Amino acid sequence: MPYPVASLSKAVTAMCLNGLLAQSTHGWSTPLSDLGEVWENIGMAPHPELAKLPLSVLATHTSGLPKNIDADETAGERRNLYTQINFAREALRDPRHQSDKRTHSYSNVNFPLLGQIIECMTGEACSDVCYRTTMAPAGAADASMWATAGFGGWIVSAQDYARFVMHWHHPSRPWMQAPHKFSYDRDSGAGLGVYHQFSAGEHTLIRSGLWRSAPPPRAASARSL
Repeated sequence: MPYPVASLSKAVTAMCLNGLLAQSTHGWSTPLSDLGEVWENIGMAPHPELAKLPLSVLATHTSGLPKNIDADETAGERRNLYTQINFAREALRDPRHQSDKRTHSYSNVNFPLLGQIIECMTGEACSDVCYRTTMAPAGAADASMWATAGFGGWIVSAQDYARFVMHWHHPSRPWMQAPHKFSYDRDSGAGLGVYHQFSAGEHTLIRSGLWRSAPPPRAASARSL
């Protein structure tokens, strides 16, 4: 049964953008300032301080951006503010949202930016692009998306999410064999929307998600290992 998987959606966003970057002149080391044509499409040019950030720090949660910008909003209430476009616009506009700290700090705000970049590179909705290029090729045919889009919006069954993981995170994939060549933080293990753990010669990927909401029936959690 398809169900909201919250932050497990971030792995889909990262893998979707990874594919788009491979077909472009950009890469994970590209700073936001080099994506001029992307920002022009939506009139959302980043503040000069934010423009220095490379794409990789968004995918590894080392950008200094906060967990949420509308901190009092929840997934179950006032969803018009808890959206990809709202988070991205606010983060790009106001450098005061950014901390000077560049160590790993988990943030929902990083992935709306990546989601908006996907939309601007393609001229299509993030949901359409990532379904066509990432979910459908993996066999996740019943996946769909809602307002939180790139940072928590996928609704997918356990079977289809497993298909996504097995297809895109197969040990033979280049980003699995050498994550540091893509987007990877050695200290936390964060890379391309998942967390890499290396122990006793074994490589394990971990990703979890949680929607908190005041009415308990709306709360939902998911975990991929």
